[in-house]
Amino acid sequence: MGLARCIGSVPFVIEVDMKAYTPGPWEHKRCNDDEIIIEVGDSTGWRKHHPGAYIARIGGWGYAGNGNAALIAAAPDLLDALKELRDLMEEVRTGDYKPDSFTNQIADAAIAKAEG
Repeated sequence: MGLARCIGSVPFVIEVDMKAYTPGPWEHKRCNDDEIIIEVGDSTGWRKHHPGAYIARIGGWGYAGNGNAALIAAAPDLLDALKELRDLMEEVRTGDYKPDSFTNQIADAAIAKAEG
């Protein structure tokens, strides 16, 4: 899948493997009054091997910056919750559903993280 980018006013397409991404959990932290970065959580050990690297940098968004950062940082958790829900729906469809096979804890935690 290609992502459109612009250099000046000239758009071009970058080919990106959308199946590859930095594993979570991701966290957000304010660097200064005008900038927030999204980085991999310390618990993964990823930062030790990639010092100074980050997932994204958000700047110039004022009060919306924290909300945007929380939503971006929750992306891996939201993906995990969606996959869990997909698996549950397949169990319901095939008749293999067991009431204890899914809890709302994964979804609730991802939503709470996304909402800051």
